[in-house]
Amino acid sequence: MGFASFGWQPEEGWYAGTDVRYMSDIMADDENTAKAPSYTVVGLNTGV
Repeated sequence: MGFASFGWQPEEGWYAGTDVRYMSDIMADDENTAKAPSYTVVGLNTGV
């Protein structure tokens, strides 16, 4: 699992940011015979 975030905000006006989240594959059942695949999620944000 990993997480990174970056943001930019001047004293006035618009701000912006992004974040990235990564999850490695995990076992998906109690017998440890099925795996759920890894995934990455990227988020963006802006505002005033």
